[in-house]
Amino acid sequence: MPDTVETFTRISWLIFKLSLYALLVLVGLTTAVVAIVYAYRYYSFDRHVAKVEFMISAKRGTRCTDEKHPIFVGVVNRSGRTIEKVDFTLKASRPDRSSNVLRYH
Repeated sequence: MPDTVETFTRISWLIFKLSLYALLVLVGLTTAVVAIVYAYRYYSFDRHVAKVEFMISAKRGTRCTDEKHPIFVGVVNRSGRTIEKVDFTLKASRPDRSSNVLRYH
């Protein structure tokens, strides 16, 4: 009888160790896949987006020739990739107010 208990204990311990190793391998592989995805995203997208700048000016006569709407919005691309589409939203508010005054005109 003691031999059966000892065998059961050894088999249980072996199953526990194998399960633990499998879990550690799974966690390691998941971490590696996530790291590869983030590295690919940084290499192909994020580092290029960080080099795109918006230049906004509301001074009359500098770059904007329209007297009725004197706002200049420029996009500067310092990355090696071509910008295919730019979306932006203008918002104007008075000091210490949160209302967007562009909605009223």
